[in-house]
Amino acid sequence: MISGHDRGARICHRLAVDRNDHFENFTIRGTILLDIVPTLVQWQSFGDSKASTGTFHWPFLANVDIATSMIKAQGGDVWCRSMIERWAGKDNRSLKSLQAHGAIEIYSYYMAQDSVIRASCEDYRAGAEEDIQLQKQDQVSGRKLSIDTLIIYSHDYLGSRYDVKDIWYQWSANSSMVSVQGIDGDVGHFIAEEKPEGIASAIALFWTGLNDAS
Repeated sequence: MISGHDRGARICHRLAVDRNDHFENFTIRGTILLDIVPTLVQWQSFGDSKASTGTFHWPFLANVDIATSMIKAQGGDVWCRSMIERWAGKDNRSLKSLQAHGAIEIYSYYMAQDSVIRASCEDYRAGAEEDIQLQKQDQVSGRKLSIDTLIIYSHDYLGSRYDVKDIWYQWSANSSMVSVQGIDGDVGHFIAEEKPEGIASAIALFWTGLNDAS
């Protein structure tokens, strides 16, 4: 089983779709995707003003040289903190969980490094170029998720802009293999950090279901 949040979840999505090409190397029994819609859907939504302002960083970071220069000028640590504050929820208990064990300081420390800034921007560039082209090809050829999949998302963050369940049903070869769960309570983008107990319980239940079915 593989699981990831945001950028990591996009890797999991890619691996799950491509898994039939790699049976001799590994077997994926299920995947968990935290707080995303498919990359192609994300880019297609920029015609909507709310989606565009809420995720302005996608086209910004995809312009690697400009974004790297501007973030370095501001300070990668400052950029990191400001984006976390922008995407986090409003629930005080959830925010304390997100900030526990000096997590924000650790994220900010690494984001202050020039190599990390550029690598982060290159990731978004790939999302705008190679990744989106692969997903366009998938849609044309009918390559969809055909594996047990758990989608968990924040109602107030991702759910405010997308019909998450309907989108993932469309991107699945069999919607009965897809479970979609929304998290309530002023939770932002960082659902694993803001609601760790709830996310851990959902993952454990999903894993138990996979074992029971095998």
